[in-house]
Amino acid sequence: MRLRTLIYLSLALNVALAAVVAWKSRARDHPPTTGGALPQRTNRVVRTNPVAVASPPQVLAVPAGFHWSDIESADYRVYLANLQSIGCPQRTIRDIIVADVDQVFIQRGRELLLPLNRRVWEVLANEDEAKELGNRIEKDWEALVEERKAVLKKLLGHENPFDSDDDDASKARERARWARILDFLPPERQEQVLALRRACEDAVRELWQSERDLTKEERQDRQRHQRELEAARDQQLSAVLSPDELAEYQLRISAGANLRHQLSRVEFSTEEIRAIAQINNERRQAESQVTADKVEAKQRRAEIARQAEAQLRQALGEPRFGDYQRAQDGRFEAMSQVVERYGLPEATALTAYEMQVAAEAQATALRQDQNRPAEEQQALLEASRSETERSLKETLGAKAFATLERRGAANWLGGLTKPGN
Repeated sequence: MRLRTLIYLSLALNVALAAVVAWKSRARDHPPTTGGALPQRTNRVVRTNPVAVASPPQVLAVPAGFHWSDIESADYRVYLANLQSIGCPQRTIRDIIVADVDQVFIQRGRELLLPLNRRVWEVLANEDEAKELGNRIEKDWEALVEERKAVLKKLLGHENPFDSDDDDASKARERARWARILDFLPPERQEQVLALRRACEDAVRELWQSERDLTKEERQDRQRHQRELEAARDQQLSAVLSPDELAEYQLRISAGANLRHQLSRVEFSTEEIRAIAQINNERRQAESQVTADKVEAKQRRAEIARQAEAQLRQALGEPRFGDYQRAQDGRFEAMSQVVERYGLPEATALTAYEMQVAAEAQATALRQDQNRPAEEQQALLEASRSETERSLKETLGAKAFATLERRGAANWLGGLTKPGN
């Protein structure tokens, strides 16, 4: 930590402490405790600006004998238990405790930097002393930060208690995702499936808990064991679900599960999504079986891709297959985002996208034309680029086009003038 940083930190702590003191509803009624931050506590009331409402606010009945001092304590742990006993919401308890702990450590940090505050110009004039003082304060500051983490972990279970918000949100999203995946099953079988998955995940996590310094043989052995655990889970699932339910489950957890989100710019029916997912899953399974050498593997994968494309054309029909290809194209996604941002009609994205595709196809054809002199070829490429840029500006408007340029259009427009070999 450089000395300049320490000075800025000192100023910031002074401002923070002043804000905390101004925010307090009343001062502590007991002296600070020496020997650590855990026993210290303060109480504060957060007030908001009055808000006018159509109907009178509901006033909660509070026992006549209640006073905030009844639950106060000089020991954070007692204060925490008292807040819980009166039914204070967990997140509110967390906010109160974190604010109080932070006040204690802001004050202690300010005291740590006090010698620097008093002698800042004198210290800055002496390079050796500045270095020595900076190193000492840095060491003490790091110890203070670690102590704060330990206090919060002991009181609230996390070094950063607000991480629990992210954990809760992540768990909620995961529950919602599995509710969508398993919505074709009755509730009791949903719980059975989830229980089997959780048991397998826990076993795999335990298997790989200490994965450092493994030999190649040990890693292969654990991989084999993991496959056995997953196979056992799948065997149990086949006993819980009917053949049709199992097939539906496997389809929904496959790579096709997120297909509707990936193709969000084009509307597809449930039947079309299922057909696309099934064909793509079969393609991935076939590709995973390719074990030939590099040349043969490349040829085999190309053949698998051609077969999958033919199946998709047949399942969707030619017009819808075109929609499917466009929905996967990042260029169309970029156009759609710009069109959506500026409130333009949805058809504008398709028009602009088709302009780009046509311009790139024309540029490719010009480069492959060996009968034109290089100068003429380059002139035509320049003209194509200018016309494409003009048409896009006219279609999107100046502001939307400028945004599209910042998102990569400038690169592919410039690429249109790239000369041929």
